[in-house]
Amino acid sequence: LFTHAILLHFGLITVPRCGYYAALQPKLFLWVSCAALAWAISRICECRKRLRQIAVLTIVAGTCEALFGILGLYSDTGIFNVFVRSMRAAGTFSSGNSFGGFLAISTTLTLGSALLSFSKASKHIKQRGSRLLHLATREDYRILTAAAFAASLLVQVTALLLSGSRGAMISTGLVCLLLLLWFAIHAKQQPETKHALPLILALTLTTIALGTGGAFAVASQRMQQLGSADTSTLSRLAIWKGSCEIVRTYPLGVGFGSLPNIFPAFQPLGFDANRVYHAHNDYLELLVELGIPGMLLLILVMGILLSTTARRICMKSSRSRSLWIRRGAFLACLAALIHASVDFNLSSRPGVMALFAISLGIALSRSAPT
Repeated sequence: LFTHAILLHFGLITVPRCGYYAALQPKLFLWVSCAALAWAISRICECRKRLRQIAVLTIVAGTCEALFGILGLYSDTGIFNVFVRSMRAAGTFSSGNSFGGFLAISTTLTLGSALLSFSKASKHIKQRGSRLLHLATREDYRILTAAAFAASLLVQVTALLLSGSRGAMISTGLVCLLLLLWFAIHAKQQPETKHALPLILALTLTTIALGTGGAFAVASQRMQQLGSADTSTLSRLAIWKGSCEIVRTYPLGVGFGSLPNIFPAFQPLGFDANRVYHAHNDYLELLVELGIPGMLLLILVMGILLSTTARRICMKSSRSRSLWIRRGAFLACLAALIHASVDFNLSSRPGVMALFAISLGIALSRSAPT
């Protein structure tokens, strides 16, 4: 990003730079801040105790955001009544899509932590058996912890459905299914975790039962619109077409944060005076702003980070009790990256960007030797 800015400054890349520096400063600050946050979290989480504390704080934040979104949808409280004019939960965000993007990350991270908690609780119940209620010890808090994670997961899933964000629901569903399959395969190899499967099944059935009302109604209505040419789908396709025209005209990029300034010249018919500020696709927006070389370099860096993390969390020899937290964080990042193909949460939503950076830092962390 710095190299691209320097080339633009000295005229080595010729692009329309209207308002470039004004747009560059806040966006570059966000990216540098998120990179620093991810690095700091990865170092802090080398300590298992700190890792669990940060994971719990992140889950609490996701639960509070979900509760606020549900409350704002059914009451006069919250930012929902100010910005959102549809029956979709938005929480403290300005749209249900951004709210869903936030929950896509927090829900997946919560599921990873819940799987670890369920394993400990089921193992503890099996060991104590009928003496569980008669010989209460500090370890019995494992059951309460598992119940708390289950409640948090239910609240976040309900809020995610009420957000009506199709991209968030699809990406979260895919990565959570992958995480559950991963855990089921691991349960066959590790007998001490197989007793958590009934708890997971009960939680799934409870989620389905709670969502049969308004939550599933909102989600179903939004999913049905995928098969029709609704307004949001048509506008996205038009914006993507205009963005591709910009890439063909300026293959070296128009400058970081300059999409709103250059897009009116390539704006398709039908938008009239409506201003387009984002490409509704983080990858396409970065391709427009950074150009083909910059985008390839960014993909290379992210590919190295994610492949390194994937190899580390897939090691069969790893016996870390916090491994499922890291796996949940890794798949939370994957959910955000999938959702980024139809939205702009990772380029212009500081709340989602910060949560993504925290999850990436947790996934990149490695346990300190004992």
